[in-house]
Amino acid sequence: LLAVAGPGDTIRVQSHNNVRMNWYGNFDRPAQFPASNVTYRKVLLNLTLGCGGQACSGWDYTTQIFLQKPTGVWDSTETPAPNFKVNGSIMDTACYNQNARMRYFFDSTSSATDSTPASPWLIRFYNDTTNLFLATDSITVYPGNYWNYLYNSSGAIIDSIWVASDSCLFLTYDTLYTPFPVHDLYEISRYITPYGGWLATNWKFTWTYDITDFAPLLHDSVGIRAFYSGWSDGFNITLDYDLIEGTPPREVVEIHPLWNGNFPYGNASNSIENYLVPRTISLDTASRTARARIATTGHGFGGNQNCAEFCHKNHTVLIGAGTFNQDLWRSDCDFNPLYPQNGTWVYDRANWCPGSEVRVHEFEGTSYYTPGTPLTVDYNMAAYTYISGGNQPIYTVNSYLFGYKNFSHALDAEVYDIYSPTDADMWSRQNASCFKPEIIIRNSGSVALTSLTLNYGVEGAAMSTFSWTGNLAPLQTAKVMVPAPNWGTLSASGNKFIVIASAPNGGTDLYSANDSLRSTFKAVPTYPNYIYLNWKTNNRATETTYKLFDSNGNAIYQSSVFIGANMIMRDSFMLNQGCYKLQFTDIGQDGLSWWNSNQGTGYASLKNSASGANLITFNPDFGGGLTHFFSVDTPLESALEIRPLEFVEIYPNPSNGSFFLNYQLRSKEEVHISIFNLNGLLLEQIMIQPSGSENAELSLPGLSAGVYLAKIQSGTYHEVQKLIIVK
Repeated sequence: LLAVAGPGDTIRVQSHNNVRMNWYGNFDRPAQFPASNVTYRKVLLNLTLGCGGQACSGWDYTTQIFLQKPTGVWDSTETPAPNFKVNGSIMDTACYNQNARMRYFFDSTSSATDSTPASPWLIRFYNDTTNLFLATDSITVYPGNYWNYLYNSSGAIIDSIWVASDSCLFLTYDTLYTPFPVHDLYEISRYITPYGGWLATNWKFTWTYDITDFAPLLHDSVGIRAFYSGWSDGFNITLDYDLIEGTPPREVVEIHPLWNGNFPYGNASNSIENYLVPRTISLDTASRTARARIATTGHGFGGNQNCAEFCHKNHTVLIGAGTFNQDLWRSDCDFNPLYPQNGTWVYDRANWCPGSEVRVHEFEGTSYYTPGTPLTVDYNMAAYTYISGGNQPIYTVNSYLFGYKNFSHALDAEVYDIYSPTDADMWSRQNASCFKPEIIIRNSGSVALTSLTLNYGVEGAAMSTFSWTGNLAPLQTAKVMVPAPNWGTLSASGNKFIVIASAPNGGTDLYSANDSLRSTFKAVPTYPNYIYLNWKTNNRATETTYKLFDSNGNAIYQSSVFIGANMIMRDSFMLNQGCYKLQFTDIGQDGLSWWNSNQGTGYASLKNSASGANLITFNPDFGGGLTHFFSVDTPLESALEIRPLEFVEIYPNPSNGSFFLNYQLRSKEEVHISIFNLNGLLLEQIMIQPSGSENAELSLPGLSAGVYLAKIQSGTYHEVQKLIIVK
């Protein structure tokens, strides 16, 4: 649907609405975009996948979105049209009788030959030259030219009778030519489906792509193709286009396809360089700047080096006299925002991760381009020879050279995106957040951007100001972390965060339409002052660590370096009012638990220290890391006045065997401390006389270096903490 909008507004167009991609093939839909007199400052494609009430595919398949640009050339398909059909089927020859005939058969009940009328034929004739598949006449007849067999009492054939026909028809074909327009295909996005067998039937997720450079093709009626490479029922796809009216950083004059297709890699007799030949492009004289856009993904594995999916290769792009490196490797699949998944989603790959967008590499060639002269572009793969095993490696490549006018403005700072706080699915790994907001800015002008003022805050609360300094080249982006704002009073969801940029390089921004941006976001959960982390390591305890940060980024608690395998810990946190971030990191990239690993199973949850109630349980299959933000609303001093809380702190830890206990109890009772080794053997027992709150010394000189467990009991209070002795 096409919305009517004024200058500066956003028009939303939809081409696919929950279209089920149920098998390998093309899913084409038309879309009506604004007329060519409407200009776009930015164009965003929102690709939403969902299960649509059914099961999603359990496999990672390539999905490509193409624009279909008419070439003005027509082609046609040939369809043979038969001149008759018998009972709806095509027969080369049909011999028949006008009158009914009998068919003989052996009757096992009477042990004799019996007969029944032959089934009739309905013959339809197709003789309309203007519509070859329109039936023009029909007759009902009976088959002829067959043998009737006579049987003895045992069912053996003893004789036969020929049933002749009156007439015969002989099949002929006319040919129907169906014309269709020939389109050039322009890939505007590529996505790899997740291992989705675990997804709920109502699941959906949205990824957003900046496709502004394809704006000249997004006018009037446009065909959109969603190509799905899956050999199983897959996903529902919805494609929405946000067309933001205004002036782009630089206007696209022309788009030239370069190399597009699936090309063999490492084939000694058919080098990929046979396909990636140098291209010399004669750009329009109106094109004053140029840039190449290349999307490449590696597929196939099992042979030497596991190419091309699992081998890390650097490629080279040449634009005129300029040489650029293209590193295809995605080393962050284990931080995919769509997790966990059934398959090997954590494995790094050649520019793709299951359940993630494919990244586009862009190479600015303006410095190597002289307007009015041809520009040569080349693309060279790293040397490799495929030997045997697995699947033939291939690279899927779609690439284009864009010619642009000069930049629309010299000084133009843009608020490009909000990384946090936001509800955007793509940034869900770092959200919901109550920490320092992270804002992505872009230099959309022609001169370097060296300073900028950012005003930001929550709608309805006081705004904050931050002065950024740096050095951004034209079209370069930067992620800027600003101090936490006044969050005000937040609702559970639907809160609005606003960013406004001003004073680039201390001057006046020449284009204000892209100076502001807003996001919606959810509030973080609120926990009490005293909580504890209940967690268990797996077989590879040294891979997983955690830190708890305050709002200033200081690590106020962290896991011990002396943690053992399969240990259960209760790490207590005493927190004042404020915002906190709990961050797990797993250097093995497979979390506390993963199906394709022999690391065993760990777990983690936050609990209320007073009641033991569960606050949140984390999914242990978190890949390379897990981040959780929360707030504490009550000042620590007020909490102590309201209710004396039971807690025990043992410090310093690690130590050489001498520790101190700082504890506070509801009433004056004896404190019993039992020391165990990790095998559960009781080593020491200590009793401290009744006292509600005290510091006491705990000396364990007889224990050797190692990790021990201290069980503290007093009345109804009990807790287990680990002690680490180093000597």
